[in-house]
Parts: sequence; structure tokens; C-alpha cells
Amino acid sequence: MLIIGFSLPGQSLQRFSMFTPDKIWHVGSFLILALLWLRVYPTAGIRILLYGALFGILTEVYQHVMPIGRTFDPFDVVADVGGLLVGTQIGPLLSRIKKTRAAEQL
Repeated sequence: MLIIGFSLPGQSLQRFSMFTPDKIWHVGSFLILALLWLRVYPTAGIRILLYGALFGILTEVYQHVMPIGRTFDPFDVVADVGGLLVGTQIGPLLSRIKKTRAAEQL
């Protein structure tokens, strides 16, 4: 799903600034990505941030070099890292809430 969104031709998209639906999509996608990674690797928050940021940068490079009319946007990388930060912070909280509820049901 992420790759499809990153591969949309540039002419089908508007030019975006920092606070637009595009950036919200970036934040939300990478937030969900971080939460999913935390389900598999619950203690790997720093690695998730590093690898996720690298993935965000590489997707921007991909958009720049492919003939789809898109360019490298540093604000997209900032939005991606923002989503990763939020995801890695709320992921452990959600896990604790889940464990607490499971313990209360016993």
C-alpha cells in the first residue's frame, strides 16, 4: 500500500506544503508502520526509528529518480519520521493497556 502511494504520478498530485493532507497521510502511514513493527519487535524502538527513517528517505529518492514526475521532498521525510516517533511512543502505551486489560479479566 505504501509503495502504491509513493508511486503515484506527480501530475496527479497537487503541490504540497508542510501541513496538508499529503503530510497527514505520511505521518499516519509511518505511525501505523511503526505500530506494526512494534508488535513483532516490541523492544526495537530505536531500530524502528532508524530503519523507518531510512525507508522514508529511500522512498523519496525512488520518487525522484523514477519517471513519474515527482521529486525529493524533505518535508515528506520529516512527516515520515514524525509518524515513526509518535508510533514508537504510543506503541508501548497501547501494549501496556492491553496487558492491563487482560490481567483484569483473569
